[in-house]
Amino acid sequence: MPSTAAKPFRLTTRAGHTFEGAKFADGFVVIHHPDQPNVCTIAVSLDALTADQPEGHWLHGATHSWYR
Repeated sequence: MPSTAAKPFRLTTRAGHTFEGAKFADGFVVIHHPDQPNVCTIAVSLDALTADQPEGHWLHGATHSWYR
């Protein structure tokens, strides 16, 4: 049976800011904004979250790393 647990990751922007996130079994992702307690960004996938963001957008050039 496949795992249904969310897989945590860290998203790092080009400006050096880090955001904690989770990828769920169906692929969608949630990113928490640490400076705004009740704000999250949600996307259908990690690729969709970071793809084709224009220069100047906070996600432009962001990278992610998985927690072990």
